[in-house]
Amino acid sequence: IYDNQEMQANLWVEVAMILASMFTALLLVRIVLSYLQSHRFAAENSQTSHYVVQALRFPMTVSIVLFALGTLTATVSISTSWIGLSHDIFRSLDIVVWGQFFYRSTQFYLRRLSDLNQQGSIIKPQTLPLLQNASAVVIILFTIYLLFITWDIDMTAWLASAGIIGI
Repeated sequence: IYDNQEMQANLWVEVAMILASMFTALLLVRIVLSYLQSHRFAAENSQTSHYVVQALRFPMTVSIVLFALGTLTATVSISTSWIGLSHDIFRSLDIVVWGQFFYRSTQFYLRRLSDLNQQGSIIKPQTLPLLQNASAVVIILFTIYLLFITWDIDMTAWLASAGIIGI
């Protein structure tokens, strides 16, 4: 049987391991993205290839930190309702951050493809606003859908009303 002091010591070891894992994962992500930027995309030396690496840093960092925070919350053994609430909050933040990444990336690549203005391409300066708006609507609706699923909100009425609006 463990006494309170041993349990507290074990808790600190677990917390230290979780934090060490988080910092190791962050370092690994930084190394891989730096390698990709300096070696893989160095030959191209274009704005497009470097955008991916720069844009991925923030959402990947946030995801790793939120995962570590969620694990720490579960490790500290607070009430189960608090653990569930904190995990939902962390998932929501992660969904919003990744939604923002996909929105910005889509806008960036649509602009880049429009600037190329190749023969036969549907992405021309004239069609760019339409495609930007359509992609923004799809990404925002999908992000909202994921947020609703995270918070266990029934999507039946929302999807039915979207179908009626479409008619």
